[in-house]
Amino acid sequence: MRTTFFCFFILIFISFEYFGQQNNQISSFNPLDIPVSKQDDIWSVDFAPAVWLNNLNAPSAHKFSFSTGLTYHYEFNFTAAKRLSFALGVGYYFTTLSHRGVFFNDTTSTTAWRPINSPDELNYSRLNLHRINFPLEFRIKLENKLKFYLGYQTSFIVGAKNRSKINDNKTAFDNFNNLMRFQHGPRLRIGYKDIFLYSNFYLTSLFRNKTQLPMQMVEFGISIGG
Repeated sequence: MRTTFFCFFILIFISFEYFGQQNNQISSFNPLDIPVSKQDDIWSVDFAPAVWLNNLNAPSAHKFSFSTGLTYHYEFNFTAAKRLSFALGVGYYFTTLSHRGVFFNDTTSTTAWRPINSPDELNYSRLNLHRINFPLEFRIKLENKLKFYLGYQTSFIVGAKNRSKINDNKTAFDNFNNLMRFQHGPRLRIGYKDIFLYSNFYLTSLFRNKTQLPMQMVEFGISIGG
């Protein structure tokens, strides 16, 4: 985490030095002079396949697993040319992880997971997560319309439910006793005009018992700004 923050602040320093030499208005410009209607990429729609860092003791993505979200950003520009800015955002994300197993609480009331390898026994099993995200982005926009957005994102899981169908019997499990509802990690978007490739890497495990149930979310996908 320290390395991430160090690289983030080094990039900010270099960018201010570079653009400050090109534009001496950076110290006198008022960010509030640019209305919301003139800000760039205030909305973003993200879509990515679900990717998880785990081992054989935890669920892995199976069949149709994905994350999608909608975020609103408020941009604070440092120059009238809008080449350098910060953006604060708030958004909603939905993630569904299709896996071959079921969650349950063991005798110590700790959430665990067991695989089901027989396709005849398990019809489907999906873990659905609802999240509220708060991204912070440091934005660099070049004259050729290339954009580099480096940031950090905090996320709160406001809903979690696993739906399964085993031997044609539907069940739902939402009693996740040791779920880590607060998630955070670095975020990167690189794009041209309004189309971006993005990545979110969450440093926190999805569950507190990360040695028994190691799961970390990683997102690589497409982001559309506007």
